[in-house]
Parts: sequence; C-alpha cells; structure tokens
Amino acid sequence: MTEKDPAETAKTEKGAEAAVGSEPPKKPLIKPKKIFKPKKVAFKSDKSHQYRTRHIRLSSLESATLIQQTLLDFQKELAAQLGYRRESGEGDAESFMRNYFMHATRIRHISADIFQRCLEVKPTLQNILTHLQQTRLENGFIIKKNKLSAQDLNENLFKNDLSLFLKTFQLCQQYELQPDTQLNRLIRQNADRVDSHFIANAKVAEFLLGILDHPHSENVLHLMHEANLLARMLPEFGRSQYRISYDFYHRYTADEHALRMVHFLETLPDQPDEGLKKLQELYNATDHRVILKLACLLHSLEKEGEESTALQTGASLSRVFEDLTLSSEQRELLIFLIGQLHTRSEERRVGKECRS
Repeated sequence: MTEKDPAETAKTEKGAEAAVGSEPPKKPLIKPKKIFKPKKVAFKSDKSHQYRTRHIRLSSLESATLIQQTLLDFQKELAAQLGYRRESGEGDAESFMRNYFMHATRIRHISADIFQRCLEVKPTLQNILTHLQQTRLENGFIIKKNKLSAQDLNENLFKNDLSLFLKTFQLCQQYELQPDTQLNRLIRQNADRVDSHFIANAKVAEFLLGILDHPHSENVLHLMHEANLLARMLPEFGRSQYRISYDFYHRYTADEHALRMVHFLETLPDQPDEGLKKLQELYNATDHRVILKLACLLHSLEKEGEESTALQTGASLSRVFEDLTLSSEQRELLIFLIGQLHTRSEERRVGKECRS
C-alpha cells in the first residue's frame, strides 16, 4: 500500500471541517418583473357619433364578408370534389348544401322515430291504463298522452282517404296538439300521394286559407312542414325547401326563414319593443293578414337577385291565384309584396357600390 502525503491529508480534513461548520450558499434574489399596465388612451374625434358607429358597422361587415366568401369558396371546392358541378365546371355549392340539408332532415326523422318507438315499449298494465285515458275525436282520431293519434294506425290510413290529411291538422289547430310519432311517420310516408289533382280541390283551398287566418298559424304550418306536407299542398313554397341564400339576411334555409317570418308577424302585436310600435299599428289595422302570411311563405318564389317584372311574378303565381280563388285586389297585393324582395336586394347593391 502506498502511504498518503501528510500535507494532503491535513488539507482534506481541514476542508471537511470548514464544510460542516459553514452555511449553504445563498441563492441570488430574483427581482419580480413589472406587470405591464396599458395606458388608457382617450380616443378623440371631431366626427359625429353616428359617423363613428357607421364606420364600425361597415368595418365589421367587411370582415364578415371576407369570412363568408372564404366559407363559400371552401363549399364550392368540396362540392366539386363530390361531383356537384355547374356547366362552367365550378362547384355547385347551392345544390350540394340543399342535398345535405335534405338528407340530414331525413336522418333526423328516422332517428326520432326509432328512439320514440323504443320509449313506447311499456308493461301491459300501463298500456291498458293509457288506452283508458284516450279521448275520442271525429274520423277515428284520438288524443293520447296530449298528442293526436288514430285508433287504427295502419299503412292504408291515408291511402284510402287523402282528406284525412286536412282533418289531421285541423284537429291539431283546434285542440293545440301535435301528431304523435307513428301518425307523423304515416303522413310523411304518404305525402307523395298529394298531387296536382288533389290540391286543386276547393276543400284544400279552404283548408289553407283557414289555417293562415288563425292568429297562431305558424305552429300548424311548422307541423305540416315537418311532415313534408306543406311543400306538397303549396308547391310554390316547396321550391324553396332546403335552399340556402348566401347573405347576412338569411341565417336559415329559405323554407325555415319563411316560417319564421310568419311567426314574427303573428307575435308582432305582443312585442314590447318601442321601435316596432309603427309596425304593430299597421299590422293591427290591416285586413290582409292572410295575404301577408302567404307572401312570407312564397317570398323566395324567385331567386334573390334575379330581376322579375310583375307580369313574370304573376305568371309564377297563376296556380295559387286559381286554386285559392284570390280576388283581383289580393292578387295585386301578393305580387307587390313578393316583388319587394328584389327592392331590398337593389338597395344593398347600390349601398355597396357607394361604399366602394
């Protein structure tokens, strides 16, 4: 073994003693950073408040227009990839989105039917009690669990008598009911049986005008639309079904937008907004509420942005005029109201050109 150097041993022992008796080294203090506080700058302008408000609104509109155009370009590209093309080769986004909404609605209906049928499976005793609580109505209809149903829900219910379509929704309006799931399914399955011969019947005209004359017609109109019957009885409304409009005035498809317009009219008298007071007075004073609601349903008869004369609009409404037996005054008013759709389009176009 080699012996350690005495001097080195002493140095090591001295360093160990010093380490035991000394304090650990202090960590350097970290100075906290100053929190950034933005200075409050008061914006001063000699422009009027109305000018500044208009400038903000126009800037926001330009940003929203850019986003909307980006989404539209994406829809066109996607539509082209899926085979929806116009003659020019560009993607047909409108047809693509219309088919999308149509199939999505069908899937929703089928899913709702399946879930409802599963929920209706009950023990025998409960079925008997439910049967005893039914209220019988005319034409074999019953009220069951606060919904309209039929005693004999077989596949031939509407095949043998199409007038039961009318009776169904007359009862819904009279008793403020909704068709139950099975009755609604039968209506959708047989809605295609409603043809031009049936809707030319005077009873159908009386039915439609009676529905529109009710102060809360939108409820029944929506039920008919959900059952795909409104578009069959009023084909001019059916042309707008699932159609989209690329502007900021249509948040919904054209058919849903039309129904919401009817709802707005019917709830207008009860609106507390002072800004609507003049409209409330005009609506309460008019005797043409039925024509107003009909114009709402048919407001997209012509595509927005396409110019059409009163003569062309009247030609598109010829079936409505004849089948609903509208008077000359009612016909002129309906043509005028539908024509105002293009007036708004023209105002927006002129305004955009002035801003640019």
